[in-house]
Parts: sequence; structure tokens; C-alpha cells
Amino acid sequence: LGDVYKRQLLYLYHSHDPEAVKPFVLAGGLLSLGQLVMAPNLYVRGHALEVFHAITSSLPFFFSLVDTGGDELPTLSLYRQMLGLIQTPFLADLLSNGEMEVGPDSGGLVFTALRLAAFWLSWIRFQFCQSGTMHLSARVLGMLDGFRTKQNSTDDDKELADKVFTDFSSFETAPSGGPWDTGVTFHADCYDAAKDAGNEAFKAGRCMCAVAYYSIGIDIDPSQSVCYSNRAAALLKFSPNYETEELAAALQRVVRDCDAAIKIQPGYKKAIFRKAQAQILQAEYKGADCTLQAGLAQHPGDESLEQLRLEIRDQLPEGVEESPGQDEGMSKEQLLEME
Repeated sequence: LGDVYKRQLLYLYHSHDPEAVKPFVLAGGLLSLGQLVMAPNLYVRGHALEVFHAITSSLPFFFSLVDTGGDELPTLSLYRQMLGLIQTPFLADLLSNGEMEVGPDSGGLVFTALRLAAFWLSWIRFQFCQSGTMHLSARVLGMLDGFRTKQNSTDDDKELADKVFTDFSSFETAPSGGPWDTGVTFHADCYDAAKDAGNEAFKAGRCMCAVAYYSIGIDIDPSQSVCYSNRAAALLKFSPNYETEELAAALQRVVRDCDAAIKIQPGYKKAIFRKAQAQILQAEYKGADCTLQAGLAQHPGDESLEQLRLEIRDQLPEGVEESPGQDEGMSKEQLLEME
């Protein structure tokens, strides 16, 4: 706890200096701070909230953290961190600070947490909601409503609480906790926009930007298979830029993404093909053959799957069995296209 507290003080000291705080943010610092907004130790919690608030309270300051001369990737990394908090208890933890009494013991902690929640929700809505609407669950709206009746709050605090609740309760209440059970639900067009942006980046040869966009799509709706498969394709295309351990990690990530896509959409031919490619690049020829055989069981005689299987025939100790020829299926070029 002592080391954590010292780091919090250090970050707080430098949190108003863009050059000092930039490495922290770009290394995933916002995700780390997000884990501490409901820390049992009130000093740690308070400093985590204050650092997060200092970083995000000024938009010019916030954007200056990723001003890298036109390089899109740092900006996407920041966006991904902000949206990635949706997979964590971040919002619920922030709003749980509203259960504390406003007074000397809590200081400004209660309404600092509300300001952060308001900023985060507004940021997500502005950046990722195409229609400008965001649906919150009844539980989250109830927690926001609780801030409006806090005793000993200032007039400014009451005005903030009323404004935040009125703003976000003006939309239809979400029927569930959303895809990550965190109380936030997006429209389908938000997912499509992230996927389409990823496709454009991929076509332009900006593979890691495409990876970031597809990751945003997955954050928005993890129940859709396409962004998993497309992210795998982007990583696969970028993989020659890696060496040794980094290459192995990237290819393993391709396999995981393809597995996720196939689990959502069994028989997903493009994901099967990309998974086998990644396994071949790792010299996992038996695994690749099993992947291709499973694919051919669902797509008998598919020309591209058959061809890829034949390419590794000499690497298999027992050779390769013939597969029944039926449907030519997709060409290799079609399998490499994004959706």
C-alpha cells in the first residue's frame, strides 16, 4: 500500500504537466487509475480520483497527451483506454462513492467521483455513439439519482447532479446491464462505425490503427464475430514486423481472436482460414491441419482450405487424407477480404 500511495502522490504532483503525464497515460495509466477509484484506503482512492480528474478536466490538456504530429495510433490508444473501462467495474465503482456522506471525512471525494462519471459517460457518448444517445440501466440511473439528494452538498454540486441525471435519463432506459453488465448499452450503428473505420485503416495499410478500431468495436459489442476475425487479419498482416517473443504473442492473439469469432459464429470460414495461417507461422502444423479438417467438415471441398492444407502436407508425419470434393467455396483472395 505504501508504494501505491507514493506513486499516487507522484502522479498527482505531475498530473498538470502534459509532458510528465504523457508516458503514464500512453502506457495504460488510465486503466490503472480506474482500478483505484473505489480503493478501500480513502487516501489512495482520493488521490486516484484527483489524478484522473486532473488529467481529464481540461479537454485541451487531455488531447495534448496524444499530440504526436499527426500519428493516429496514440490517439486511438487513448480512446481505447477510455472505452476499455466499460469492461471493468469503473462506472459502478465511481458511482458507489455516492454512498458516502458529504463531510469532512470524505472531503470532495463524492462529487469528484460524480464529475469523473459525467465526463466519462459524456466522452463515450460523444466519441462513439453515432446517434448521440446512450442508454443506461435502471441501476446506474438510480445511482446517479442518489447524488441529487446528498446532504451538505453545495449548490454547484446539486446543480451538477441534477444536470447529469436529467441528461442521461432523457433517453430510454436500457433493458439490461449491456454487453459487459456495466450499465451502458450502445446502438448497433456504433459497432458498424468502428468496424468500417477499421476496414478503411486496413485498406490504407495502417494495420495497428485497424486493430485499435476493431478493438473499439469489440468493446462496444463483444457478441459480434466480425471484429474479432478482422482484428486477427490485421494482426496477421502486421506480424512480419515482429520478431521472436513479440511475434509469438501476436500470432497467439490471432488464434484467440479467431477462436472467439468461431465460438460466436461456428463454421466461420474466414476465421478458420486465418487461425490456420497463424498456426502455420508458428510451425504448429498438426494444429493447423486439425483446424483445416474441422473447417472442411463444415465446408466440404472448399478450395482455399484444401489448398492451405496441401501446403503443409510435407510437414505432417503421416501425410494428409483426401477430403471429399464438393464446393469450391471462397477463393484465397475472398478469404483475406475484410467484412
